[in-house]
Amino acid sequence: MSAASLDSGSVPSVGRARTSVSRARATGGGDAGDSPASVPLGTTTGFDAKPAPLPFPADAARLARAERYELQRVAREVLGADHRIRGCLRYRRFGAATVTVKNRRESGQAYYSGLQVCGIAAACPCCGVRIAEERAQRVELAIVAWQAAGGDVALVTLTFSHHAGQALAPNVDALLAAYRAMVCGGSYRRLKARYGLAHTIKSLEPTWGALNGWHPHLHVLGFFDGAFDAAAFERELWALWSAQLGRVGRSCDRAHGLKVQRGFTNAHKYVTKLGRHWGLADEVARANQKRGRVGSWSPPDLLRACRDGTLAAAPALFAEYVDAMHGRHMFRWSAGLAAAVGLAAERTDQEIAEGVDQADPFLVELAPPEWSAVRRAGGIVRLLDIADAGDAEAVWGFVVACQARVGPVVTWRDRLAGRVASG
Repeated sequence: MSAASLDSGSVPSVGRARTSVSRARATGGGDAGDSPASVPLGTTTGFDAKPAPLPFPADAARLARAERYELQRVAREVLGADHRIRGCLRYRRFGAATVTVKNRRESGQAYYSGLQVCGIAAACPCCGVRIAEERAQRVELAIVAWQAAGGDVALVTLTFSHHAGQALAPNVDALLAAYRAMVCGGSYRRLKARYGLAHTIKSLEPTWGALNGWHPHLHVLGFFDGAFDAAAFERELWALWSAQLGRVGRSCDRAHGLKVQRGFTNAHKYVTKLGRHWGLADEVARANQKRGRVGSWSPPDLLRACRDGTLAAAPALFAEYVDAMHGRHMFRWSAGLAAAVGLAAERTDQEIAEGVDQADPFLVELAPPEWSAVRRAGGIVRLLDIADAGDAEAVWGFVVACQARVGPVVTWRDRLAGRVASG
């Protein structure tokens, strides 16, 4: 039995991705010994992004968590050793003497504190889900507050025609350029005034399809002062959007280029295949975490395809997606919306990913050699499964088993002391 088999989240390597994208390469899944607490996450960063937990059976939650860690491992292999995801949830963060295991007060689900997190929603399945969950909660609270005050909300989807073979980054540039030009124009400001459009939340979502290639589109959640004529609003908005598409060298027919949906309420939800509710807030805030439709791959779908070997181009496509999203604001509230609905200012993606609830009960604290043994034995996910029950003794039993499997752990400090002593 291999060390990796201790971890229910272990996956096969996706192999080396030879592409023109600089970070589309595999590095192998193993660790070359222990790394110090100061191992840097890398140089790639800068991407922009607590509801009551949804009913979610414990077994399903564990499976979802195991898949997140599994897909994170695949992403590390695809993106390479110089990407920030390399150390995410694997090495201790700067200044953390130990790794703490805690249980969430609401659900009892275990999690780690004291580890580095990359905070890159576009690249990391673990950080991405956490960021998307907080975003979705805030959007849901904003919708509820706005509708309670007599306002209306509508979801506007904007895109243009695309075809296989087009690179993602130029199409995203064109999409955002057309949107910026439209919303900065006087015609749009007058349109907003006529229909009472007070605020927006904008979300960028790219998917990929074998037939038509990359499909970048914008979800814009509009907050209106009151009821409005959605059909008339869509007609006028289409005139502005189609004009701007022409200016950036793109085009689309109205049926596919713009859609306005209104009449949403808190009850307007449907259930995904995973058994979780998916509502308007999720469509805006979790867009890049959902599964694509038949013939379409979302970023997590591309990682699953890397893992399963079902799409040869998946490693290159995922690396292209991460490169294209680097430095972009993928999710943004308009100025003044948070204050208008009584919410605090939005936290950054890094702040959300690093967030630890100090009130969550403490379970165990792992010293560096103990954590290193768990990591090297491939037991990161399995330890959390055991810790979900809140049984510290069982957790320590598993740590001892990991130590027995990998043998004595020699830390970088031990190595340094040995070199100094021998010198």
